[in-house]
Amino acid sequence: MLFRVAGLELEARKPAAPASAASTGIGTNPLAKEEPAVRAFVRETLERQGYRVLACENGRQAVGRELARRMAFMCPAALLAKVREALARA
Repeated sequence: MLFRVAGLELEARKPAAPASAASTGIGTNPLAKEEPAVRAFVRETLERQGYRVLACENGRQAVGRELARRMAFMCPAALLAKVREALARA
C-alpha cells in the first residue's frame, strides 16, 4: 500500500516475520503529527515494533498527554511535594 502525503510517498508493508525480542521496542512514545494519514502510518509502524504510542495532533497536546500519564503514577505525597516546589519557585 502506498500513501502520498504532502509530496512524500510512504509505503506501508507488513513485516515478513515477527520481530525478535532484541528488535522490539519498549516504553511509551508521544507522537505529534498534524497530518492524520502520516500520524496513522507512523503510529502503526511503531506499534508493530512493540512500542506504545500516544498519537497527538500537535506538540502541545503530546506534552499535556505525557504529563497526565506520568502524573497518574505519582502518589499523592509526591504530587504535593512537586506542587510545593513549584509554588516556592514562583
